[in-house]
Amino acid sequence: IKPTLFFQSADSVVAAVPIRAEGRYNVILRHCDISWNFTVDVCRLKAGKKLSLPGSAALYIPPGQSLLLPFSAFELQDTPAIAEDIVSPVVRFKSSLFPLKEPARLTLSPGIPLDRAGRRKLAVGRFWRGEWYFVSTGEIAYINLPGTFALILDTVPPVVIPGSIEDGDTLSYSPYIISALVRDNFSGFDNHCIPTMYIDEQFVPAEFDPESERLYYLLKEPLSPGEHTVSIVAVDRLGNRTECEMTFFIGRE
Repeated sequence: IKPTLFFQSADSVVAAVPIRAEGRYNVILRHCDISWNFTVDVCRLKAGKKLSLPGSAALYIPPGQSLLLPFSAFELQDTPAIAEDIVSPVVRFKSSLFPLKEPARLTLSPGIPLDRAGRRKLAVGRFWRGEWYFVSTGEIAYINLPGTFALILDTVPPVVIPGSIEDGDTLSYSPYIISALVRDNFSGFDNHCIPTMYIDEQFVPAEFDPESERLYYLLKEPLSPGEHTVSIVAVDRLGNRTECEMTFFIGRE
């Protein structure tokens, strides 16, 4: 099968250009008095080949991926908006190179000086449909899909939003559930860093739903009348920590 570049409209292929070797192909499509210009980079991906990218970045293709395919990786001039700090070039991959049978190793380097503590706050993010999503901690990510990637410095701690109980509440009876929303702006949580809850300085096995961002605990026994505290501790994947303590009072019936 000869490698071929296909150019298509919304519903049909309008041109097919055979590929014979590596290099840059300048393709001009003409129809009546209208012409379209395309430039496509084509490279042969040999087992274990390393591709140099803008800004000291690199993509290592895993062994067994020996194909002649259209491929492009370029630095975006207009950086997509993000609340966190982007500290590397924003690199976009768009190619039939993906999806790969085995993930390729993407390495990004920060473009600003960072000490050891700063490097521990780095993560690779992927831009998708107007938002940045966490891919992995550190400066290396394993990817098998196209997209837009960058190295992000995340120093923003999670946020706790009170739910069933707020600081200073006075209740006439003991609540049966204590809940709150716990949100993080980028790196988020995983099985190794789940938000935790304490009632009157005692740990309780609260459940956390990452989709609804809700942390909740069903009390096994009613709380006694008087003053009580609820503490929520949240640490995201990059070690950013926040603690929220709420004090409430239960009156006698």
